[in-house]
Amino acid sequence: MRQPPTTNIAAVLLLTAAPLSHAQDFNVCQTRAEKLWNGTDTFGYTPDQIARYLYRGPVVGARDAFNRSEFITLTIEGCKAVCQDPTDWYLTKDRTLALGIISNWVLPIIALLAALPYDSLHRRNAKAPWYHGRVARTLGALLNWLGSPQTALTATLFNIHQIRKCYLETNPAGVAADNNHQPAKKDAYYVLSALGQFQFRDPDSPDERLLLALVYGLFRPIMDGPREEDAPEARIKTKELLQEMAFQLRMLRRRGVYPALVSIVVFFVAYGVSLVLAFGGLGDRATAHSMALGLLVSWLPLMVLFTILDRNPVSADRSKKLITRWLWNADAIRRWAAKKPLPHEDEIVWWSQEREDEIRELQRRENDAMRAVEREAELQRRARRHGRNKASTDIELAEVHPDTTSQEGDGAPAPNSQPGPAPLAQARPQPESALFDDHIRGFVGQGREIDYCGLAHAVANSVYDSHEDTRQIRPIAAIVQEVRLELSGHRAKSWRVMSIVAMALVWLEIFMAFIISYNTPTVGLGCRSGSYVIYGGLSSIPWVLHSLPGFKHPSFRQRVLIHCFNALALLSLLFIIFAQFSGVFNNCWCKSGVTGYMDFANSDFYRDHFDVDASWTAGSVVGALPVVGSFLASIILLMRLKPLWQASEQQIPPTRALRANMSWLI
Repeated sequence: MRQPPTTNIAAVLLLTAAPLSHAQDFNVCQTRAEKLWNGTDTFGYTPDQIARYLYRGPVVGARDAFNRSEFITLTIEGCKAVCQDPTDWYLTKDRTLALGIISNWVLPIIALLAALPYDSLHRRNAKAPWYHGRVARTLGALLNWLGSPQTALTATLFNIHQIRKCYLETNPAGVAADNNHQPAKKDAYYVLSALGQFQFRDPDSPDERLLLALVYGLFRPIMDGPREEDAPEARIKTKELLQEMAFQLRMLRRRGVYPALVSIVVFFVAYGVSLVLAFGGLGDRATAHSMALGLLVSWLPLMVLFTILDRNPVSADRSKKLITRWLWNADAIRRWAAKKPLPHEDEIVWWSQEREDEIRELQRRENDAMRAVEREAELQRRARRHGRNKASTDIELAEVHPDTTSQEGDGAPAPNSQPGPAPLAQARPQPESALFDDHIRGFVGQGREIDYCGLAHAVANSVYDSHEDTRQIRPIAAIVQEVRLELSGHRAKSWRVMSIVAMALVWLEIFMAFIISYNTPTVGLGCRSGSYVIYGGLSSIPWVLHSLPGFKHPSFRQRVLIHCFNALALLSLLFIIFAQFSGVFNNCWCKSGVTGYMDFANSDFYRDHFDVDASWTAGSVVGALPVVGSFLASIILLMRLKPLWQASEQQIPPTRALRANMSWLI
């Protein structure tokens, strides 16, 4: 029983939506077909019609010793006429089979979906676009994960690579002086790996002051002796800040590893049950297609496995807030330590809520002034373009700057008014501190948004002057310059490698599902195997687009385009799952496929006369290898990388002299 060409999927949907009260059951139809085949009854059909309805041509996939006369086959036209175009719904005809498929596959899939790394749901900020809300972002992440697992796995695998790279940098290597700072290096590289999962406003050319603050806060604690570029007191203060920042991020790292592993074990059990049922009834279509469905979604446990390593924070908002405050203080120490002579430490402009509010107010005033200037220029352009008189223009300008024009005379300045918005620098001195909130955007790790996040890779490659054992850490300014060069260039080669690995993992599972459905009689391309190809093709389009140079950091319109393909792929996947437990594919088109004929044989006949065991064995074994291999690799990496982020509520932060202000932790 096979399926139609992929081009006829839409036709299948239309057919299944039509009224079916007149249709016969395929078992009843089999009796009519046997009589037509043997010539014992014509049911009123003419010889011409019978010749068109019966298929007596070659059978694809049958063994050489196959007795063709025993194999009753009808053409698609014959199926529609003799069987009256039925659809065997599992939900009405065989509810036990439908419930078995739901319990065997649908429920484990739902358990895996529940184990994906969702963000906590919070209300979005006032005046923020609707797509910045947590619900919209969560739905967008789910759309990326299910609509294009190749793209989501690429981001996850590349971030795991960056985490591993950061971990390797903490190992004893290089000059002995560096090895004396192992705890500080572990803190620095963990903070770097966590920050690398956030999106930046200008990812290819970050703000100079932001990079200086970041590199200074991470690596000033491990610079001592002749490598110190400023006051030695700065190393102690930045080290205390770094210790606390790393501790806070470790505590905010999402736990729940064992529940996620349990959901994966449930999937393994479901897969094992499917194998037992499939090979216990070798040749049966229902068990074969059920096993193919499991293979089709076998990339889902891979995604859950890898997100155990590439873990998201419990609260991305809290993590971002702490990171920006930490950067503020690191920047304040850098500016203080660079002054000659060194001022008293009371002059360090530490973060405080009052100072942050002050800068936000200054930024608001500056933005209002810029908008007013832009509005004034726009009004003047309109006046020149439409030849409007000066009086009407002055009236509109007065609405923009009500204090800059007099209500008496031709726009002459009022006696107590100021001539337009004063520049912000003249209105109020700009403080030394910098607010980095605008430069760091939301959390985009684990492929929840289509973007290239290579900050951790760029920084890790820029810290030392070589890869030899005699390597030396570069000066802060040199590291920043090297990071900017890394970010402004092409994507890392390791990203390309991870991208190809992700595509191979997903397509391997899709292809194994295709192999099983394709080689289950009727052998050939049909509804199920064709729908697998459609899903694979649609889900691969975002991966291809993201690989293009112009999609390194997709714009809003490019993201909308990608989401459209993700939505189409997700709809096709949902329809495949629905078709599996509903029986919607049990119709004349899908039982025939591109071969153009359908049959009524049972699993014993298929087992004796078709090579279904070879394709089923190859598909099930090869399809299981990525899942089992990824499970073992994830456990090994988890045990190896765990010291980088390991922390507990009972752990006491390292003893410090409290030389740095810690009010930023509120």
